[in-house]
Amino acid sequence: RIKSLFRERLPKKASNDETSLSLFPLFPPKMQRHVWKTVPIDRTREAAVLVPLVCYEDQPSLLFTTRSSVLPTHANEVSFPGGHYDPQTDKSFEDTAMREAQEELVGESNDGYPWDSVEIIGRATPLPSIKGTPVTPVVAVFPYKLDRTTLFPGCPDEVEDVFCVPLKELLEVETYEPSDRFRTKIPVYPTKAGKRIWGLTAVITRPLLHKLFLPAFSLQGTQKTTVAK
Repeated sequence: RIKSLFRERLPKKASNDETSLSLFPLFPPKMQRHVWKTVPIDRTREAAVLVPLVCYEDQPSLLFTTRSSVLPTHANEVSFPGGHYDPQTDKSFEDTAMREAQEELVGESNDGYPWDSVEIIGRATPLPSIKGTPVTPVVAVFPYKLDRTTLFPGCPDEVEDVFCVPLKELLEVETYEPSDRFRTKIPVYPTKAGKRIWGLTAVITRPLLHKLFLPAFSLQGTQKTTVAK
């Protein structure tokens, strides 16, 4: 169901276009252009994040990490697992997202999760980070159930903890706040467990939540006009 909805929402390619990759549109074209003008763009490095859809305690949920407090940038912030594209090891942004996810979620431990079973659904349109690095979201489905006892331990060098938020809760707590960078209101998710999902992570979450996950699971949400609609 997720994969079929994802494909339905891909923009139509020209009949003679056999090379370009269709990307899930996070925003309408005008808003997409606006987002890329909010910071100076640095294309010397690119990055990818994994947007993991999981079944956590029998509820469809998204998985997030809290970055380690000792990291030099974005310490203690909530994010999707991900990192910079490595041309030495990665053939695609999907490779980057999966490699970084495994490094952050399990580190060098043998967690026993069948990573080969993770299904990549596709890419969304890239967005610039606050430093201007292009970031490509990669949507993936983790098919095996997780709970408090089987949740990924997290690599202590990179993350403080790993946690999941039910899609239904994200819809319930979704709110907005002004953003100097985007010059409009952007989504924020203050979770019931005290986590605050904001910034680029929230901006990625909102359109996927409403355009993809909400209809896939017949959830009810609001339709508010924001940068992330």
